[in-house]
Amino acid sequence: MGKSISDKRIPRAWLLISDDDRKHAGNFGYADEISRTYNYNGFVQNCRQIAESDFVLLRDKKQLIGVAKIESINSYQGIIELLHCPSCNTTKFNKRERKKPKFHCYMCGHDFNTPIIEAREGEIFNAHFGDTFIATKGAISIDILRQACPKKGQMSMNLIDLHKLK
Repeated sequence: MGKSISDKRIPRAWLLISDDDRKHAGNFGYADEISRTYNYNGFVQNCRQIAESDFVLLRDKKQLIGVAKIESINSYQGIIELLHCPSCNTTKFNKRERKKPKFHCYMCGHDFNTPIIEAREGEIFNAHFGDTFIATKGAISIDILRQACPKKGQMSMNLIDLHKLK
């Protein structure tokens, strides 16, 4: 029996943070090939919401880098290394560019050079764009992109309302 119209999922649009030049230090990052794939794991907020046929806007910390459509998503079980603050055990800390010690935890205020490394089994995802990627570097500022997101905050994967982009 075929799917009814109500069973079909309407594609959504997502604002995704590229791993280039990031401050978050709670993991070792991802090996994105930004014009072809976006990599993430099961510990990332919204990781199970993003789906094939969704539209993605890829950004760095300043601007839009490109847009694409997700053609397929592969997943597998693997080891994910998480980095923790040695004082409060959170993964919510930043790597500093110039100031020492190298890391600063914005949860407890602790400054440190060496995080605790935890290896956990988890799901690893690879979203593939095929040949749909279009480079848009500099087309839209980060402020405009953030304003178009219904949920505010620094999330790697955030829904975005394309109607709010003018």
